[in-house]
Amino acid sequence: MKKYKIHINVLWVNKAIGAIAYDQLRRIDILLCHMVYLQQLMVKIKTIELVEYDKSPGIRQNAMVAVMRYLSYDIEDALVLNKTSVK
Repeated sequence: MKKYKIHINVLWVNKAIGAIAYDQLRRIDILLCHMVYLQQLMVKIKTIELVEYDKSPGIRQNAMVAVMRYLSYDIEDALVLNKTSVK
């Protein structure tokens, strides 16, 4: 399977990837590296198969979750935050 990449003003700075601002695609004062790879869906439900959502180009993105420890070094007291709960 081929992997497709979208490059917008590619600039490699220590191979760092991240979001710098909410309006990062509209800013003109920076050079930005934003890469998107099409992925296979990890979870499929019957609705996705019925409407053939997984066959649409450019839509297949899996959620990336960062787990942050709170008090100790094990995962028992980790926090998982999403964007809507923080706002």
